[in-house]
Amino acid sequence: MLAVRKSTNFWSPRTCTLTCRYASSGGTAIMNVFDRQTKISQRNRAVGQQDFQKYSYLKEEVGFRVFDRLCDVKRTFQSALDLGCGLGHVSKHITSAQQLVTDKIYMLDPSKSVLEAAEKPPDVPCELMDFDEECLSEIPIDSGSLDLVFSNLSLHWVNDLPGMFRQVLRLLRNDGVFIGSLFGTDTLYELRVSLQLAEHELMGKSVRDVISPALTQSDADLCQHEFILASKTHRTHFLGNRRKYFLNIFILK
Repeated sequence: MLAVRKSTNFWSPRTCTLTCRYASSGGTAIMNVFDRQTKISQRNRAVGQQDFQKYSYLKEEVGFRVFDRLCDVKRTFQSALDLGCGLGHVSKHITSAQQLVTDKIYMLDPSKSVLEAAEKPPDVPCELMDFDEECLSEIPIDSGSLDLVFSNLSLHWVNDLPGMFRQVLRLLRNDGVFIGSLFGTDTLYELRVSLQLAEHELMGKSVRDVISPALTQSDADLCQHEFILASKTHRTHFLGNRRKYFLNIFILK
């Protein structure tokens, strides 16, 4: 759990391209690990498979847990952003009777096909937004206009997580909340090791990564460092073991 209490005067602009970006603090170059256009193409192709939802059980389970944590925040939010909404694994659980979100939920995903297939909140107004999670500076939502931003197992493919969190904080108003889940560093560890051993045995050469890298403790500390100058309390916590499978992040602005 990454908990950050944040003051209001901390944001600087960030450029967004598909080749290289520069972090707004100090002009540090951000290397692209993931090709975002390729990821969008993969989402479009996957959602067209007949058994796509059959293999979404993990996102379903973690999405409900994120929703459950939202319910632990004893307040009513007017507007919310579902960042990387996928098939609506979190938003679909939100109803008007809960008085959790009252005015509107923005459901954002870079894949139009995924947005069309997503389950919407049953009786809470929602707006679909076809934007990349890395380009929050371009979405038509005013700074300081959101009460809540949540995300479910989508941000592990974002190249510049600290930059994305700066944009999230820009969108949140005072006392706004971010709650999200990401894959931790040991996700698919057994699969990664077995593929590397098989490649080494069959091809007799040095192994290479065949599984996408996941968030580590040092990565979480880097995200935390982006807010440390304006933060009074901050801590990180991995669910289960310290370096295992899921990282829940909570930010209170």
